Formats: sequence, C-alpha cells, structure tokens
Amino acid sequence: MSTSTERRLGILAGCSAHKVKTATGSSSQMDSITRRKLQDQAASFRQRSLPSHIIEICSFYDMLAVPTFSSREPHSVLMRSRYGTGYKEMRETYFEMPMSTLATCGSVLLDWNISAFIEGIHKRQLRGDAIDGSGPQIARLRNLANAMPKDCGLITGLSAAESEIRPDSRAVDTTRYNTRADIASFYLSNGKSYLHALLDGHPTSGLVIEPTQTDGQSQSFEILRQWMTVSYAALLQAVVIDQQPNNTMEEKINDYRFWLEHILGIAASREAWVGFLLLAGKGPNRQKARRLLKLDSPGDAAAQIWGATWDLMYTRMPALLRQSQFLSEVKQPVTFVTDDSGLVDVLSSIQSVVSIKNMRGVEFTGDETQLDALDDSVEVLVGEYMLRESQRVLTKSQGITNSVMKRARHQARLAKEQLRDTPIT
Repeated sequence: MSTSTERRLGILAGCSAHKVKTATGSSSQMDSITRRKLQDQAASFRQRSLPSHIIEICSFYDMLAVPTFSSREPHSVLMRSRYGTGYKEMRETYFEMPMSTLATCGSVLLDWNISAFIEGIHKRQLRGDAIDGSGPQIARLRNLANAMPKDCGLITGLSAAESEIRPDSRAVDTTRYNTRADIASFYLSNGKSYLHALLDGHPTSGLVIEPTQTDGQSQSFEILRQWMTVSYAALLQAVVIDQQPNNTMEEKINDYRFWLEHILGIAASREAWVGFLLLAGKGPNRQKARRLLKLDSPGDAAAQIWGATWDLMYTRMPALLRQSQFLSEVKQPVTFVTDDSGLVDVLSSIQSVVSIKNMRGVEFTGDETQLDALDDSVEVLVGEYMLRESQRVLTKSQGITNSVMKRARHQARLAKEQLRDTPIT
C-alpha cells in the first residue's frame, strides 16, 4: 500500500486481529458445535480478517448534487415496497444501500445499531444468559447472516468507532473499539454457526474475544473526528437558520446557500441536501429531515445532530469506496446495512450517480437529487446553487484541506453556542 493510500485510509476498513476462546468453567455442550470447531473458526478468521482502518478521505469529501437533478422517479416507493419503512417492529430485514445489493456484494458495512445489537448478544452469551430467538430484531439479524455472501468482507470499524468519537472529546478507548469491531466481525463470518446456535436457543459456551491493539489508532481517530466536523458544521448551521422565526423559506435557503458557498467553502452534498429539506422541504420532506436530526427528541440538539452526521457519513461510503485509490483495499461492491428507517426515508430523494476526477486531479462522487422534494419557491435558487458548485468543484476544488477543517471547527463552535441558547421548535 502506498503512503498516500495509507494516509487516506487512516484506520478503519475492517477489524483488528483478535483471539477467540471459551471461558474456563463455562458450559460448552452444544448440539453439533464443539469448542474445537470454534477455535478452528477463530484461527481461520484471523487469517482472513481485513486490516483495521478508519476511512479518512480528507481530499475526497467535496461531493455535490450534480446538474442532472431532473429525475422524478420516486425512489422511496421502491424502498417501501420491499421493506415497509413505516413498520420497523414488523420488518424482518435490514435496509440495504444501495438497495437490493446485499446478496452480491463484496463487502458489508455495518451501521452502529446492528453492531451494538450483536455486541449485546455476545455479552449475554458470555454471562451464560439464554438468548430469546423470537421477535423481529432477531429475525433481521438471522436474515442478514443468511443473506451475506460466503466470502464477503466486513467493515465493522466505523460502527465500532461511532461511540468513541465525539465532536469535543479526544478520549478514545481503543480496547473497547477493537472489541466491538471484532465481535461483529466474528459473529458474521466464521462465527455464523455459533450465532445461529445461540439464536436457536442452544446453550452458550461462554465465548471470549480478546482484541489485539493496533499502532497509531488514536491519531487516526482524531483525523476522522476533524474530517466529520465539516459535515457536522453543515448540519448545525441548517438548524440554526431554521430557528430564525421571521424569515421566509427563500430567505432561509439563501442564507444557507451563502454560508455553504462563502463561509464553509465546500460542497457538503448530503448534509447540504438535508439542510435544504429542513428549511424548505415540500410536504413530508421537512419532517423527514427533522426526524433524521432528531429535532423533536428531548436532549441536547447538538449531540443529536452529531449522530446524524455519522448516519450520512455511512451512506456515502459505498460510492466513495469505489474510487480508484480504494479498489485494491476493499472488496467491491460495498453494501451499507442499517436498521434506521429514518435515514433511508430522508435519502429517498438523492442517490450517487458519478465518480470522476476534477481538473486538479481530485476524485469525488456526485449525487443526483429530486428538486421537486423542495418547495416550488426555492427550486430555482437551489438549482442555481448546485450548478455553481458543480463548476467550482470540477475546476477548482481541492477537497477537504486543513483550512476547510479549521473553518468548520470554528463554525461548528459558533452554531453550538447559538443552539445552546435557543429552544428547538
């Protein structure tokens, strides 16, 4: 791997090496599953585990909504027909992005909500607690394990890092991070038979997973946190502008457009689109943005928005990892799997359609949007903004630079101060 590729990949495209063993004194009597088989599976898994990486793409963030924004096909109808986004408790499958790609994917990227659920199952078996194999959550996990291709890669590090990386904190528990990544990786690869046995009600064997530390992780976590602050600032600013009660939709959109172009100075793509939906979404689209940002939930609004920052970052990874510098590092194509219906719903009006290099040699991905998701009064304003940004990115953009990240940190701090003093309505 070249030095430049190592810098871009940072620390998370998979999981760290680890050891799997059964706890001394734990019951290991399981139908057709022996301790020896589990040890063999663990040894095999260590040989084929992916390198431990967090994706840090500081030069490839400048993703915009491209001029081909006239598509009127309602992508949300396709999603609802298969999954039923409004019926989370009844669903027996997770959401796939891109849709219907899990069965043929090269790698699976897990959302935090799935990794956390698997970690909960692991902790219960470690204590010797029985696993209740009924219910839709168990059905979704069982179906995921069954649907994944046999030799697909697993990208579990990002979901493991989500709870470790906070906007204002640099303290990271790398042991906890590695353990979470390894647990999800094992149970969905060589530990699948053990997972199925647990879900079928067999006695547990007290399986213990011991992570192995990887050098340089703390620095890479900090790089990722700074990179994500650009996305975070874009979402925070949209909420700040939305709280201006006396401004019209056109005024709010123009304020946000000006801020994106002249203050943040980067095309924020999906974050900008969520901001536009929040400020001037037509029909249910404004509420979809509020739901993603959890603006109607109690608690610290800035903390809720940080969670949405992670959500949007996950969704751009399948397209971003198709860029040339990652093709030799990650098995293609990548499918993102999530249990978050709100995330899927708000992105029903946007999809990745292009990956090209600009005149400066910077590779970026572009999104196609449905402008009719916005109020008629702002369609032209947003469309013109997209055309200007398309031209800028194609000719001048250098992606996320140190100066961009510095501006984003400052803007995020200002926005958080404003939200702290303003009740969200």
